[in-house]
Amino acid sequence: YILYSLVMVVTDKLILHRYYFLANGEDPDFDNWYQLAGSISMLIYFFAAMRYYRMYRRLIVQVVSYADRVLFRWIGSFLLLFLLLLLTRTGFFVVSLIVKTDYWSSWWQFLLFAVVMYFIAIAGYSNAVVSTVAFRVNLLDSSTAVLLDQPSDSGERITIVPAKQADLQPAAEMERFREQLIELLHQEALFTNPDLTLADLAKRMTSNPSRVSRLLNQAFGVNFNDLINRYRIEAVKARLQSKAYEEETLLGIAIDCGFNSKATFNRAFKKFTGTTPREYIARNVQ
Repeated sequence: YILYSLVMVVTDKLILHRYYFLANGEDPDFDNWYQLAGSISMLIYFFAAMRYYRMYRRLIVQVVSYADRVLFRWIGSFLLLFLLLLLTRTGFFVVSLIVKTDYWSSWWQFLLFAVVMYFIAIAGYSNAVVSTVAFRVNLLDSSTAVLLDQPSDSGERITIVPAKQADLQPAAEMERFREQLIELLHQEALFTNPDLTLADLAKRMTSNPSRVSRLLNQAFGVNFNDLINRYRIEAVKARLQSKAYEEETLLGIAIDCGFNSKATFNRAFKKFTGTTPREYIARNVQ
């Protein structure tokens, strides 16, 4: 756009010394070719952003135990609003090809654009969360991502989606891995670390994140985030059975067991037990 504006200025003011681009008194932004190019650009951005966001959501649950905190759900809402804006823009463009419209009759399109922009600003600043996982993905390859800042400095590939049947490891190896991981979680209670990552676990098991993630998906049938949260919920349930809630708050118990917020705890508890903590106490604690 800057290049195009520069061409306009140079052509009109320095070369022709008359209005050529603005000869009809209208901004070339409203020309059909420019509107079409803008719509195509927005469409490409939308699909690329949606694909990247979906890849991120599939990756993050496999590499951190606090995925709920860094899922950036507001971005999903923004993309839906952006799609609405894109459809509105496309509809306006089609109408302009049939019926002659001017700037003033399209005020509602710019109003919608302003609403979307304000939503981005408010949602972005009110969700000032930083994801500490550095990675690189290829939008053309949705199956793997390269984890950065790993000890090897080589950039290690990790499978984003669960391993396929053809990639299954020998049963004996998976069983050894399963026993080692269960023993490690029980003895050292690693799940109580609210910032536990797959890299931390891999280092503790003297392995690499890619291998641990692959074996974990095969041996337990869940991703890293769900596995750790399941252990946290079991620890919370044990505390509730001992009636620790009579002396501590539910949030305090949850934090002791590895959760980092009330919302994350409530969501995980509902997911794994089907009830809220209060309902669980009423039904199961004597």
